[in-house]
Amino acid sequence: GQGAASAMWIRQLEVKVVDVAHLPKMDSGMFGKCDPYVMVSYGEQKHKTETKKNTLNATFNETFSFDIDEAKLSETDMNVELFDWDRFGKNEFIGSFVMKGFEMEKLLQANISQWMPLKSDIKFEGKTRKGKDGEPTVINVEIRVGTKNTEEDDSKKEKEKEKEKAKERPKTAQELLDESLKEIEKLKSTLKESKEKEVELKKELKKSKEVNTWAMDVVESFQGLLPTEVDQNEWKIVPKIETDMPWSLSDLSVEAAQGNTKVEVFAHCSVLWARCRQLREHLRNLF
Repeated sequence: GQGAASAMWIRQLEVKVVDVAHLPKMDSGMFGKCDPYVMVSYGEQKHKTETKKNTLNATFNETFSFDIDEAKLSETDMNVELFDWDRFGKNEFIGSFVMKGFEMEKLLQANISQWMPLKSDIKFEGKTRKGKDGEPTVINVEIRVGTKNTEEDDSKKEKEKEKEKAKERPKTAQELLDESLKEIEKLKSTLKESKEKEVELKKELKKSKEVNTWAMDVVESFQGLLPTEVDQNEWKIVPKIETDMPWSLSDLSVEAAQGNTKVEVFAHCSVLWARCRQLREHLRNLF
């Protein structure tokens, strides 16, 4: 009767990670962007999206299901965290948005069966995270309530157990050899990727050094604009290129500092072209 039916079915929270926009630049290098992925947790349950490479806007459209504990609705938060994947170091936390248990309880009690969009700014250390373009980093997710047949779920678990038991039998010499060959191929692939990354980093470093060299040529043009009451030789001059593509028409600012005193001077692109010798040709050769 009704008791048996209620034991067979449980409610589930379904969460669709749609997309993220206005991501910050997280990767090093002049042209570095971001390699984002999203981690969604509901209580102790967690799911992770695929990683999108080298982008400032990413579309995921991945859906995850979480079992709902009806006795703990008001104390179970939904946490959506955004990370930047890093091949060589620790993945970096970009930010998150959280729906507290009391908010989730209202939504889940309404038993929404159609997708409901939730759009939120990403927070980092209590503040809205800003993207490379200066706009707030935004994530779009959708939620709804579904159901799961627990008997079907139990059946799947039994099949998985049987597969695990099959794995426990001793492997043949041929299977062991095949596995070893696969691992060797993986290692070769990883080594190749590492070498390619090293070459890319060296190229970017060379570009960065040469761009800094021509920028310092421009700095010399600003010496006369610094305060005259101090020795200009004591000032620390730092060029700041306000673009990822220094050969394009863009502005450049120079910051000079002595002690706690700072001066920032801006030059329009026309000043750059006028004051920097052979700038166009030099940059074209570089890039």
